[in-house]
Amino acid sequence: RRWEENELAKLRAKGKEPKDDRWKAKYKEPEPVDPTGLPELPEGWCAINGEWLFSWASGKFLPSSSQAGGDVPVYGGNGINGLHDVPLTTEPCLVVGRVGANCGNVHLTKGPAWVTDNAIYSTWVSPMVCVDYVHMLLDSATLNQRSRGGGQPYVNQAALNNTILPIPPIEEQRAITATISQMVSIAATSMERLGDISAQLEELGQSILAKAFRGELVPQDPNDEPASVLLERIRAQHAAAEADTKKRKSSRPLRLCGEKQDRKDAKSATNPTTDHDPLQTVLLFLQTNPGPHSKSDILTHTNLDPTTWSTLAPQLNSDSRIHLTGQMCGTKYVWKSGH
Repeated sequence: RRWEENELAKLRAKGKEPKDDRWKAKYKEPEPVDPTGLPELPEGWCAINGEWLFSWASGKFLPSSSQAGGDVPVYGGNGINGLHDVPLTTEPCLVVGRVGANCGNVHLTKGPAWVTDNAIYSTWVSPMVCVDYVHMLLDSATLNQRSRGGGQPYVNQAALNNTILPIPPIEEQRAITATISQMVSIAATSMERLGDISAQLEELGQSILAKAFRGELVPQDPNDEPASVLLERIRAQHAAAEADTKKRKSSRPLRLCGEKQDRKDAKSATNPTTDHDPLQTVLLFLQTNPGPHSKSDILTHTNLDPTTWSTLAPQLNSDSRIHLTGQMCGTKYVWKSGH
């Protein structure tokens, strides 16, 4: 009975009205759908091939130079790409990208439309399905994975006809479609609000930075040293540190072959805290040498094993006698005067 209803609707869509029942002789028992790999469907649902639900046709060539610019949308594989004054189809229909990068894309027209030859469109949809429901199904069916061809992939009517679709009763289809549409609308609204919040946060961040540069975030003390004096002091400290590093490097004696173990033994004899208490070694170095000093400076001058730094760094960071500078571009350590 469903086949007869569908076939009769197809004929009438083509403007043909059967005069007798001979058309019913074309009926062929549908081949059962292979359930292998398919999920178990709820009661009342059925799995059916697309050929029993749709009739398809290829769109017609319409270059952009020939589009008249009316109120009829022109659909291609990527959706609406122009306007025309004459429709190719007058009823809502499914449009599927046929060739190229957009093959397998699925769109739904809302009324009269023109479909170009880059797409396939439905000339008939079975009355047993809701067109919005099957649009969602086909859109999620990854039809582009069924494409053929190498450099120029394509989806043909056979691929659409062989696509297996889970079909519930018509009322349930409408309920599913309404629920999904509502969820999509909520998601779109949430994303829009999120975009507004992101823009506001960006403006707020820029405003805070501007206030910080103008010195408006905290009360200003007129007795504070000017920024120019601070910068000059930092430059002087940096130059002194570089000069000290160069001096120490240039004063190192050349090692002769076989001296490595002798120097290690001498180091252990004259500076036992290096092996037993690395923290005290670093504190002594910072107390007796002008800073600031970077991690590499400290390890170089104290001859400590670099693997000890992961333990040393937290201890130095929390020591009240140590002042940290330059966190944005590499932490440096300075011994606080008075300790």
